[in-house]
Formats: sequence, C-alpha cells, structure tokens
Amino acid sequence: MKFIIGLVFLVVFSILPATNSVQAQSFASQAAEGKKLHLKIIKNHPSLDSFYEEPYVFGSLTSNPLCLISVPSADWSTLSKKQKQQLFDYAASLIAVVKRNPDKYSSVGANAPAASRARRNISKMNSTSWGINVGDFTNGGRDILSDKTIKSLN
Repeated sequence: MKFIIGLVFLVVFSILPATNSVQAQSFASQAAEGKKLHLKIIKNHPSLDSFYEEPYVFGSLTSNPLCLISVPSADWSTLSKKQKQQLFDYAASLIAVVKRNPDKYSSVGANAPAASRARRNISKMNSTSWGINVGDFTNGGRDILSDKTIKSLN
C-alpha cells in the first residue's frame, strides 16, 4: 500500500512541472504573437508617435503603477478574442521587462529627485500590474487618448 501511495505521489508531482512548462510555453508563444500584433497595429498608423511601440509605466509615483501598451479604439473593436488574449499575454509579459529597466519605461527621469521612489514602486509591481490603454486618436493622429484601460475579456 505504501508503495502505491508513493508511486501515485511520484507520478502526480512529475506531471505537474510538465503541465506548468506547457502553460509557460503557451503563454510565451501567445505573448510573442501579441507583440507582433501590437507592432503591426501601431505601424498601421504612420502618424502615430513611435513612443507607442514600447510599453510604458503609468503612475510610477503611486503605490500601484501599471505597465501599459496602447491600442487605438478603432483597431481594438476589430480584434478577435484570440487576438485580444494575445495582446493581454504580451502586456502581462512586459512587467518583467519594465522591472529590469525601470528608468527606460517610467516618465520620471533617471536623475530626478523622485526617481528612487519610482524605481521602488516599479520593483513592487506584480502579475496584475498591467493593462491595455484603448483610446481614440488625438493631436492629428500622433497620440492615443487614455479612454479606458482593459485587463480582461470580461
């Protein structure tokens, strides 16, 4: 009996890492597709500032900063659920990128008096500290308004 329990224990715990590994590969694949999709959307609008090709941190001096990417409303409304999920996975994957180089993605200058506070807040970002800014164009099509931040398909 102990042998069977031990065998079941061994099988269960040898399967779990494989499942997590498959999920991680799927997430990474979806995120990579999301990155391609995001760049395609942004490049479709030549008058848009190149700023929108990269993620950015909104609220870096608050206790809940967010890593965001932006998508024009007109494009968002045409995306399938799968494409939206790819963008969600891409945005979520960017938290680690932002945390590795906070000065690059924060609007607070690296030498500003508040820079250390921004870095500290960004270092505390967690797996839910992301979003997709969806908005209309402004300024002759150069910028995307912050009409809403979307974090799920619901």
